Amino acid sequence: MSFYRKILCLCFTLRFAFAVCGQCPAILTGESGGLKEGDKILLFSDNGYKDSVKVKNGIFKFTLPVESADLFFLKSRDEKRAIGFPVFLKPGSIIKLKADIRLKHITLSGDSLADEQNSFWQGMNPFSERIADIQKKISLTNDSSGLIQLNVALDSQINATGNYAKEWVKAHPSSCFSVAVIFLFITMPDAAISKIEDTTAERYFDQLNTEAKRNNFISGILMKQFALHNRKYEDNLSLYNFNRDDIRYLEDRKLPASVGSIAPALIFQDTTGNNVRLKDVRHKYLLIDFWASWCIPCRQNNPLLRSLNNRYRNKGLSVLSISIDNNKEQWKKAIMKDSMDWAQGIDNSEGHIRIRDAYSIQTIPFYFLVDAENRIIVKSAGDIYFIEEELKKLL
Repeated sequence: MSFYRKILCLCFTLRFAFAVCGQCPAILTGESGGLKEGDKILLFSDNGYKDSVKVKNGIFKFTLPVESADLFFLKSRDEKRAIGFPVFLKPGSIIKLKADIRLKHITLSGDSLADEQNSFWQGMNPFSERIADIQKKISLTNDSSGLIQLNVALDSQINATGNYAKEWVKAHPSSCFSVAVIFLFITMPDAAISKIEDTTAERYFDQLNTEAKRNNFISGILMKQFALHNRKYEDNLSLYNFNRDDIRYLEDRKLPASVGSIAPALIFQDTTGNNVRLKDVRHKYLLIDFWASWCIPCRQNNPLLRSLNNRYRNKGLSVLSISIDNNKEQWKKAIMKDSMDWAQGIDNSEGHIRIRDAYSIQTIPFYFLVDAENRIIVKSAGDIYFIEEELKKLL
């Protein structure tokens, strides 16, 4: 599973504390010529950590109370990417980051963990550049045959990133960062809710040394996922300093906008500027789509959404797309270009709780399927085919 799909499948809960190693914080500093004085840099993790600092003299610094090894995502306040650059930290880490404008072309230095990550990302850069180039061509082409060829090329490059990650993990069985590489690049799409055992990720995880997996929050996430289909991982959670109740990543019932809960009430603006409430959208089943005009995976999925809408709207399905765009004109242009002939709204809740926060959206596209009582019955991080399979059962 590639990071370029994996970034669609990430969620966040709240939990952090000081490390047991005698209050050993991790220190992350960074500099970029593209950042202005006072620019805000955001940092967040799968473990729920969220913080921000301001750039001073071209430099920013985070001092993190890291309890266990974990992935943190770094982005500038105005960065359009749904997920920022991933940095892996553990108690006592000292990592220095250098980047060009908007936190791109990043190099890491400092301790041995920084060197490992830098080596991995430098090897990944050629794949990333080729993927970005193909995605740009996809966004500009109107030729159907050319689009098919480009998507084949994109899939080939995505598979190549996965193969690179697998070889890296095999070569670094003692690295705690290898656990993060498995999580980002090798696990299946929607691994948390998949009905299929992820034997590939399990195999690479099992090849790692015990110490690489111990006191590693990402190990707990992976083992909790694996335990859905393989009991040995449930039994082994305690061996890596995790208790079942401590790993809340998959405990949907404890998270906002979780499966089985009532969809949070929302008010959005339609394309004419009028405020609309979720309860005013009449439906038997409602598919809520979080997207943005600048999000390439979102735009690629729009024809599939249109197909679902055409196929199931007479059977009781309504579709509502909520954009997180800042630019309303670009949002409206994308709606017209992609022929999105269903209900549209924009998260324009300035000064209030944003819709994306109420629904815990940290990555797009993201889909929620709710019933007539507005109870969430299915959610998916970017996998529209998973939604389609559920609709086949319901309608």
